[in-house]
Amino acid sequence: MGQANIINVLQKSKRPLSSSEIATILKRDKKKICRIIQKMLKYKDIECIELDRNKAAEILKWKKPARRTRFYYLN
Repeated sequence: MGQANIINVLQKSKRPLSSSEIATILKRDKKKICRIIQKMLKYKDIECIELDRNKAAEILKWKKPARRTRFYYLN
């Protein structure tokens, strides 16, 4: 499990995904996924968009996330 798995998940997705969503899809620990994502961001393998909590709730129909949320996508 590694970068290739995350890239596959992002390729199949119709929208950017949060690290929690990626971890859930891959059935892996979120901390491990976050470490891999940070490395991928460093080398520009993926991109990130950050939304404040209200905008994320509005777009994704969430009930009020506790904080801003980052979403990842392929560049």
